[in-house]
Amino acid sequence: MYRFLLDISSTRYDVNPIWSDGIKKEYAKEANQEFFREKLNGTLRFVREDYDLINNSPFSTLFTVVLQNDSTGYWVDDSEAYFYKTDCEFDQDTKIVTVNTLPKDRYDDIIAGMDKEYDLIELAPEITPVSMVRQPLIQIYLEGASFINNFLDGVTWQQPVITPSFEAPSSTLTNDYFFTFTNTKTIVTGDSSSLNPDVSGLYDRFTLIRDDGKYQIVDVSGTFEIQDLTDSNNPVFRAIDTSGLVGLNGHPFDIDGRTTFQSLTDSSQCRTFSPAVYARILTNATTIGASATNELPASDIVADNQNYSRVLGLDLSGNILQSTLNSTDPTRYGKFADDSAALAGEYFVKPTVSGSEQPYPISRSEWKEFSMWMYYDTALRDLQEDGAEDLTITQAYKISDVLSALLSEIDSSITYAESTTYSEFLHGTGSIRGGNALYPIITPKSNVVVGDYDQPAQKAPIKLSEVFALLWYFHKCKWYIDDSNRLRIEHIHFFKNGLSYDSQQIGANLTTQLEPKTGKAWGYWQNKYKFDKSKLPERFEFSWMDDTSVPFDGFPIDIRSLFVEKGNIENWTIGRFTSDVDFIQSNPAEISKEGFVFFEATESSGTYSLPFVELTVGDETFKVQNGYAAFMHAHPQYHKYALPATDITINEEDTTATTTIRTKQQEVEFASVEPDPMQLITTGLGTGEIEGMEITLSNGTIKIQVAHDTE
Repeated sequence: MYRFLLDISSTRYDVNPIWSDGIKKEYAKEANQEFFREKLNGTLRFVREDYDLINNSPFSTLFTVVLQNDSTGYWVDDSEAYFYKTDCEFDQDTKIVTVNTLPKDRYDDIIAGMDKEYDLIELAPEITPVSMVRQPLIQIYLEGASFINNFLDGVTWQQPVITPSFEAPSSTLTNDYFFTFTNTKTIVTGDSSSLNPDVSGLYDRFTLIRDDGKYQIVDVSGTFEIQDLTDSNNPVFRAIDTSGLVGLNGHPFDIDGRTTFQSLTDSSQCRTFSPAVYARILTNATTIGASATNELPASDIVADNQNYSRVLGLDLSGNILQSTLNSTDPTRYGKFADDSAALAGEYFVKPTVSGSEQPYPISRSEWKEFSMWMYYDTALRDLQEDGAEDLTITQAYKISDVLSALLSEIDSSITYAESTTYSEFLHGTGSIRGGNALYPIITPKSNVVVGDYDQPAQKAPIKLSEVFALLWYFHKCKWYIDDSNRLRIEHIHFFKNGLSYDSQQIGANLTTQLEPKTGKAWGYWQNKYKFDKSKLPERFEFSWMDDTSVPFDGFPIDIRSLFVEKGNIENWTIGRFTSDVDFIQSNPAEISKEGFVFFEATESSGTYSLPFVELTVGDETFKVQNGYAAFMHAHPQYHKYALPATDITINEEDTTATTTIRTKQQEVEFASVEPDPMQLITTGLGTGEIEGMEITLSNGTIKIQVAHDTE
């Protein structure tokens, strides 16, 4: 049984609106959220004294309709709605006012304020300084190339050079830009399956003798031959052009102009390449190891190295690999060029390095006939560590403090604090969080982009919706407001479990509740269902506000199922945030100064810092600063839940989803105690989640839309 009250300026009046048998109280999920909002769906007609009460009130009056029920034996508030005079239709002759009310709940102000922009600096949440490192940057340049290769530990990217060719390349690179020439090998492409005889391999750059001493490249009267040194220097391959030494030097991935050798035994062919490699390290230290660094030239080979001021040449002769390792099976490193002399159509394979080190690709996008790699050894890592610079970002804010500050402006009755009572996920160490105590922190991006960080950002516009987008797209967390007016943020698994991480929380079981007249369960004869295919995208793609390196880019999540909706690709872009601090610091020209940098920091003795995390995909391992804020970490940790199907690909590895979304749709009708829509419900089809609910006030009938597991 229900009754109505009308609240006017905090005074409640008993009213008796006329309402039809069809008026319903509805619960519907807010768009793209997991919480429900309730509203009265139907028309209320106020007559006589109730009409006068509304008509005689000031024009700006807020009228709040309070619906009460006596299901507990006494009248209690059930729900609220509101209206203004502008929402009404007045009939002065018959004294009838007709209105369709608007929903009123604890979400009103938060929803209305989601996209209001505030200056975080002016809101002045508590500051949390964060310690980090500016790592020195290793740069490798291949003579004649149009870009330079940057290496920060295991993270690599390319940067355009101002002038890709030089009249005196070696002197310009070494004298003006402080590169050091790295002595690499001459490589003959091909292998035993493609060449007869197999002359492929690495040759000394100057003697042109293969490392095992069996073959030598010789200039015979202006024509190159490859001779067998173990068989009276007999020629086995001969150049089919007379281009001279130009075919053994220059840009290593440029097939045009290379010398092509023809076997004197059959039709097999190979080519020779002698890449000229130069390397240096950028830093702000005046010395690295025992070597003094040089001042970085104002006019450099690249347009912007503004976060570094010093440079030192590096001889990486022992750290460069050239390889024609190949496979007929696809690899993530791409294919040999279609016009490759020996291995067209094969796939590149990563070579191995003795010890625990692994090679990282150099100019992978340009590989055609062979691959090039750089790897770290102890000496190189010591140099990188010695040239590092400790930094402290003094103006940074915990997400918990940001949320608290925004809520105080939007709706001060809603609270948030750094506590597991507000978020077990963010502030606990549960299994989904990986057992780690991590602290989400943000800072205005200019605090990291600007090289000489001595003046914090003066303005930092932010919206509550942007913070929620970060938490969803990265952590896969949703939010709701509990009965204590606390903003709660939890992982999607918490919601799909009926508000619990530990076990499913079932609020109603229609297989045990009986219909009084028939004595049968309420779910009897209601086990019809269909599927919602719109919830089955085939791929999820992710990106940050700015370009980032591979570990932070991550890889698409592919759903390997016959039942997904082909062509349905969801793009998740974290529009105001970036997290790759090493890329930001060493490539500032490519980074917008707008927005924020997102940290997943650790804490020790009250100090917050960015850890270095090893992330592995396939046969590659990356050791990156702020690695817990990389998609390569987040995807297997947070995104294996509530996916469209069981068989998925994450980080380019086929695996199994932990849970899948529920797409089997059922509608059931019963008359019993109103269930909590955020808890699960058991019907004849099993246990599922409530997606919508409506209650007919005239007879108490409850109709629920339930989503069950697909399989």
